[in-house]
Amino acid sequence: MAPEKVELIFSADQSSYIKTKPLHPSQKSYLLDNHELHIVLNLIPNYELETTLLSFGEKVKIVSPVSLKSKIKQRLNDAAKQYD
Repeated sequence: MAPEKVELIFSADQSSYIKTKPLHPSQKSYLLDNHELHIVLNLIPNYELETTLLSFGEKVKIVSPVSLKSKIKQRLNDAAKQYD
């Protein structure tokens, strides 16, 4: 499997933490006008990345790749069903 470009947007209140504690050595980041943090990673998406992203809850939005975005969405939907 080849590394992929993973794009994420972190909430303004989470941005300082992510800047000081990078998720991966390939991390590149910049602040958006609304103080959210846009980061780009170059890696092979895996279970560890998924669990890390899930730990940020509503504080992170996955922009790409679509496959990772879909997988996280499904996992969040499955988790929400536990509370029906």
